[in-house]
Amino acid sequence: HPYGSEVRLTASPLPGSYFALWGGVAAGTLNPTSIRITNANPSASALFVALGSNQVALTVSVSGNGGFSVSPPGNVFPAGQAVTISAVAERGNVFLG
Repeated sequence: HPYGSEVRLTASPLPGSYFALWGGVAAGTLNPTSIRITNANPSASALFVALGSNQVALTVSVSGNGGFSVSPPGNVFPAGQAVTISAVAERGNVFLG
């Protein structure tokens, strides 16, 4: 990727675990997240944690230009918790499905 370009990172946990947080050039808990390439060898890491009993994980993968919102916010929930996921198309784009 050329210097200055933006790259989207998505952490995808294995069954039985959930994404907890980013490390390295990617910080925070937003997943997916974007980083800007500012050096020759950027390094990002993702921390995954085992699910507790009666917990389920949510991972949303974005394809194309846009994002999403989750209500209530989060990526790990008690089993049976109702969650609403809303697609957010980037300006000039539409949500297809």
